[in-house]
Amino acid sequence: MCHRLNPKVYVDKLNIELSEDNCLNYDIIIFCDIYDLGRVLTIDKFVRSHKQSKTVVMYAAQMGYFGLLITDFGEDWEIFHSGHESPKISIQNITNQEKGQV
Repeated sequence: MCHRLNPKVYVDKLNIELSEDNCLNYDIIIFCDIYDLGRVLTIDKFVRSHKQSKTVVMYAAQMGYFGLLITDFGEDWEIFHSGHESPKISIQNITNQEKGQV
């Protein structure tokens, strides 16, 4: 089931096979728990071969307690970084109450 994030964003699940013929019709392509990484890379390489395409390709998977997210925003994507590392936060204790407290 697909949900609206807000009135300006529409999210839908593709009910047909994604291919090179139709992948450039989307702003963002998100692959979830697809273990054929070759298929994901084929679509990603095709999207990147079309330099005018602004399509973002994302791959997310979870295997047990391990998860990963790979993103490809294209070559023109700029990252602005202040040069400072994000603060590291250590969780010391989580209660076992119905509404757990950290």
